[in-house]
Amino acid sequence: MGEILSVKEVVQWLGVPAPTLYLWCREGHLPHKRLGRRIVFTKQTVEAWLHTSDNKTKMTPSNESRGSNP
Repeated sequence: MGEILSVKEVVQWLGVPAPTLYLWCREGHLPHKRLGRRIVFTKQTVEAWLHTSDNKTKMTPSNESRGSNP
């Protein structure tokens, strides 16, 4: 299966805010697995995702901030 990465590790690796990572997962852009309530990733899957051409436009960080109203 490969090395398992947490949300925190992937956020640090990609340099994006956690809400952006959760958005990508929720919208189906970033492959992930659920272990109970935890979201996890395999290093191999994230690396493959980074090298696909169709994710380039999706890698824009979210402007959402949790708990605030526009």
